[in-house]
Amino acid sequence: MNALPTLLWLEFRKSQSFVAVLAGILLLLGVGLARLGTDPLNQAQEEAIALLSVAATVGGTLLMVALFLSARQDGTGLLPSVPGGLVHQAARFVYWSLLGALFGLALAVLAWGYLDRALPGMPGLGEVLKLVFYGLGLFWLPGVAYMLLAFSYVQSYQLSRLGWLAALVAFMGFFPLGEALVQVGSRVAYAALPPLTISLQGLGSRLDDIRLPLEPLGLSVLLAAGLLLLAGQMWEEVEA
Repeated sequence: MNALPTLLWLEFRKSQSFVAVLAGILLLLGVGLARLGTDPLNQAQEEAIALLSVAATVGGTLLMVALFLSARQDGTGLLPSVPGGLVHQAARFVYWSLLGALFGLALAVLAWGYLDRALPGMPGLGEVLKLVFYGLGLFWLPGVAYMLLAFSYVQSYQLSRLGWLAALVAFMGFFPLGEALVQVGSRVAYAALPPLTISLQGLGSRLDDIRLPLEPLGLSVLLAAGLLLLAGQMWEEVEA
């Protein structure tokens, strides 16, 4: 039996309702943006930003809730004691990383589609997606690995009868992690790797191209791998 594809399928089975809700959020957002005009007084643009903000907040919160439910090590819906702990956590990491990335990319495409109508000379969609991929790799990948580790720790060792309170503390740790990644990334000497260049020429000659260093992205990927290994080791320790 190939464990990883089976576990990925089981993760999807457990989260079908969340996937349906996320798809509904994107559908409602798309309909709302399509109905908005391009008001010269910027009222429509403000409404579009509000719609995007609400969709991103609600969708991100749902992703965190679903990830927490998935991280509960009670064996529900998973293959008991067949694959190792790292395989279990890797399946969760891959699934939720992809699901969050798809949701973020869909938001970016919808936002770009509206702004391309509202603002003349928008950069191409490819340039926007470069920036989204960069952000996902910098924050979302280590964030998912951290959440798996933190929530697995809370559930495995029963830190409090008020499990929701301990989970909330673990969730709040996600934001200091993001701040730490920004601080560390801003202090790295960017010399080893060529930067990622995003062209903004479509917005006029007043804006220079964005040059994003790749070193912080590499550090984030390494951090995600380390946190994932710790989460897998924790699974093994609890199961043993």
